[in-house]
Amino acid sequence: MQFLSNDGMPIWEVILLGSLAALSLSLIPGFLNGVFITRFKVPSFIATMGMWGICNGVTLFIVDGFMLVMGAPEAINKIGNGFLLYIDRANAIRFFSKPSYVAERDIRQLVRLVPNSIPFTLIVLVSIGFMLRKTRFGNHVYAIGGSIDAAVRSGINVSRHLIVIYTLSSFLSGLAGLFNLFPNRHRELHTIRREL
Repeated sequence: MQFLSNDGMPIWEVILLGSLAALSLSLIPGFLNGVFITRFKVPSFIATMGMWGICNGVTLFIVDGFMLVMGAPEAINKIGNGFLLYIDRANAIRFFSKPSYVAERDIRQLVRLVPNSIPFTLIVLVSIGFMLRKTRFGNHVYAIGGSIDAAVRSGINVSRHLIVIYTLSSFLSGLAGLFNLFPNRHRELHTIRREL
């Protein structure tokens, strides 16, 4: 994202393209985990831990062993740390952005309600809840979670569903990574290699 914004591309295009690229790449490890677990009968713990090591190795290879310190564009941080509602007790109520007359150092003078991450999180939770409770796929997920043998006997294509489940899980992990990037432009170095 930083390279695209330095090249003069509009910031909203940079954020959109970078987010779509990250979410697209996040599908790959889950799909591969699903294939390893269903086709090659690798235990799920071993497959997911192995994929974690592979992803870390690929990342370190891409960055030549050094974590990038330039971070994401500053607009990402403003979105992640923003609020839906700003109330200035003396003057006005603003939606989505702080009043222009308030400097960044004086932001604590405002009453800030509902962080921007809340609606995004609610959208994801409601979507997943709807999918699990109201769709045939969700019923199959519950059936597989209850008993794989019973799911196979009832005619559910368990292998295909497990691949989709692992891919969806990987996608949600990528989405969580984006949610983590938005308020924290720079990854703290003390959290590297402590994913467990």
